[in-house]
Amino acid sequence: MGHGVTAEQRERVLFFLPDIADWPLPEASWERVNGLLAALEDAALSDDGAEFGRLTRALEAVSPPRAHARVSEQRAEPPAPVRERLNRLREILAGAPEEEPGDDAG
Repeated sequence: MGHGVTAEQRERVLFFLPDIADWPLPEASWERVNGLLAALEDAALSDDGAEFGRLTRALEAVSPPRAHARVSEQRAEPPAPVRERLNRLREILAGAPEEEPGDDAG
């Protein structure tokens, strides 16, 4: 039962996407964030709503309110690939067509 990415799912991610670059994360966590953003981008492009939802929850779990970096780890700025992916994902999600109720492809 595969459903596409909903407008609500896109809005949820678009809401917190701008804040990600300001998350106080150590360098190792940025690698994880980049991987999650890459997979989220793939799920958005393939219109896989279930995977998009799973990845959204995983990304939220890495956010500072939910995950606390060890005090010994220094905060690192997000690397360029993360910033580029954030911008690309924002464009993909913001430019996605709105759902058409009752629009069946088959």
